[in-house]
Amino acid sequence: MSDSGKFSVKPSLGLWLKISVLIVLLLVAYPFVIQSLFPNDWVKSGQFGDTFGFVNALFTGLAFSGVIITILMQRYQLEDQIESIKQSKLEDKKERFENSLFLLINLHLDIIDKLELLNNYKRDVFKAYLLTIQTSSSELEGFVVLKKLTSSEFGRFQAIQNEADIDDLVKDNEFITSDDKNILKEIVKNSDILNKFNDTSQDTHETLLRDAIKKSTKRHLNVLGHYFRNLYNIFRVIDTATFLEDDEKKEFARLVRTQLSTVELLSIFYNSTLEINEEVNGMKPMGFPKMTKLIQKYDILKHLNEDHLFHKIHMDIFKRSCTKAMDK
Repeated sequence: MSDSGKFSVKPSLGLWLKISVLIVLLLVAYPFVIQSLFPNDWVKSGQFGDTFGFVNALFTGLAFSGVIITILMQRYQLEDQIESIKQSKLEDKKERFENSLFLLINLHLDIIDKLELLNNYKRDVFKAYLLTIQTSSSELEGFVVLKKLTSSEFGRFQAIQNEADIDDLVKDNEFITSDDKNILKEIVKNSDILNKFNDTSQDTHETLLRDAIKKSTKRHLNVLGHYFRNLYNIFRVIDTATFLEDDEKKEFARLVRTQLSTVELLSIFYNSTLEINEEVNGMKPMGFPKMTKLIQKYDILKHLNEDHLFHKIHMDIFKRSCTKAMDK
């Protein structure tokens, strides 16, 4: 019996064919057997043959068997045709899906090409968005500069009492700009930023991050909102395609993921990390929880470099948000 609970037709056909061939062979051999048993004695051979009058019935049964075999063969062929039609329809559906997906990807790239904000164009708009989040909080701005220090420099920095010593501290650090030096001097004067940088409490950093994102949301997400909505829709279309296997969905998601640049990944990360109910033009452009779920399911941020985060603890906050998103 097959997995669907129906008896398989193939074995039945094979059995019927074997029985039929055996019967035909017996009938062909029958005259020769009689002749060998009663050579030149037609009376006895005739009497013996009369005892096998069932042969006529056997022929009738054989004919009936042929009808049954024909019906079974037609049924099997019909099942094959139905399965072939189903497979053809599935392939057509997948082909239409692929065409639609590529159109959505092209739309995604077209949206990026048309991005414009304060003399920033295309993917540079994401840099402006991230910079706005960073500069919306003196703490985050300080965190980014502190991350540029080497472990040796950071250890010495924590002991500095005089801001004039900053220049000597970072004189060999090519990543520290003059603006960074000024920020470090401010941190020396305001140790609260350094204390928060060393704070390992997710709640503390979540509060800082939430405030910074809320301040930047209305400034930039009226431009980036279309981008985030379209990207979410692409992954939603993949996720809700019931005719695709999980492996196929992941492969399509991987294809979309390859289109995302470094600054896009970082922007998607901060757009989907926290639940923020800020509205822009009557819409909520933030990605939590819907996009957050898809990020986790399809590993959309697989190639995100955690060194680019404003603070390493933000990844822990994101993971906690993923758990929350799955419960919504």
